[in-house]
Amino acid sequence: MFTVFAHNQTGKTIVTGHTPTCLINGFFNDPHVGYPDDEIFSDTKGYHCPVVSVQFIDEPARIFTDNGCHGDLQGHNGNVVVLNDDGTIAEIFS
Repeated sequence: MFTVFAHNQTGKTIVTGHTPTCLINGFFNDPHVGYPDDEIFSDTKGYHCPVVSVQFIDEPARIFTDNGCHGDLQGHNGNVVVLNDDGTIAEIFS
């Protein structure tokens, strides 16, 4: 079952934890940044847990980091996100 992603009408970038990010799924109902198929699918095969950015055009992003990251899985070390002054992602460490 897919969810429609909510808009971010706060005027500020929102960064939150979501464990695991590989289970985030949903679709965009308005013009957005990234994801050419208008959907984000969960990854229940490889369980890769990247930083996930949900952003509609002319709105700041909602950024989900995986910091619980199921550390017992190989290569799962958590996410660190560095933002620019304007709230966009400058760098990601995983």
